[in-house]
Amino acid sequence: MLKARDIMTKDVITVSPDMPVDKLASILFENGISGVPVVDEDGKLLSIVTENDLIDQTKKVHIPTVLTILDSFIYLENPGKFEKEIKKMAG
Repeated sequence: MLKARDIMTKDVITVSPDMPVDKLASILFENGISGVPVVDEDGKLLSIVTENDLIDQTKKVHIPTVLTILDSFIYLENPGKFEKEIKKMAG
């Protein structure tokens, strides 16, 4: 039987709780990942931040104008249109 250790990511990218949200969004996008663990200075897990957490925020965050869902690319003409499409998907 396949176990978590067989499929888990071993070299995990982590962020600190003080990381600015726009930088965190860039890390997710640049590394093609949907979430990162938030750890303290001792490496203790505090939480996990995901793309959904970014979408739920009321702050304006620079979000890329290309969205990847199920290996398909959705190209958007402008950030305003992108935000509308995200809101539709989030319900």
